[in-house]
Amino acid sequence: MKKYVTPDDIQQALCSLSNMDKKSDNFLVTYYNLPENIANLLTRQTKDFARPDLMFEFSETNHRRNVYKKQAFMRFDPITITLADDENSITSMIINAQIMRQMNKHKDHFGVMDETKRRNFKFDVKLELFNSRDQVVEGYLFQKCFINNLSYTQPSVATSEDSDIIITLQFDNISILLFDEYVSVL
Repeated sequence: MKKYVTPDDIQQALCSLSNMDKKSDNFLVTYYNLPENIANLLTRQTKDFARPDLMFEFSETNHRRNVYKKQAFMRFDPITITLADDENSITSMIINAQIMRQMNKHKDHFGVMDETKRRNFKFDVKLELFNSRDQVVEGYLFQKCFINNLSYTQPSVATSEDSDIIITLQFDNISILLFDEYVSVL
């Protein structure tokens, strides 16, 4: 039996927000449809992310000198994920190999490089945000992602910090966690 949210539940949740401390750095980014060792490495190297921006596109209808706006569709901007690059630059090599796979210039994880057949190079990314009690409060599942942009930060020699890799991911579909289930949007 599915429990529906009542106005009292919303009021209780709003009242409890002032009493809760929020961890802003408690998140988990998981990569799917990649080889397991690569997905595990990228999960460990993820430092930061940006939530997707939502934009509503409107269409205008002119009728008898009146202009009506109607919601046409939603558009999600690409997301950015910041990865830590290690001293051996393994993370950078993995990201560059994925970009070469996208361009059909590198063998896939099965060792196949077939020019006549297009490979499926897209992968999925699941982003989960947790509250202070380690409960998922926000979740996104980005489906069929591909790397749209890649940039590096300059390493600081004075503090011996490694450089960061910032990737921009474009995706074909997104599912958002609403009340304990993922709902497909696009």
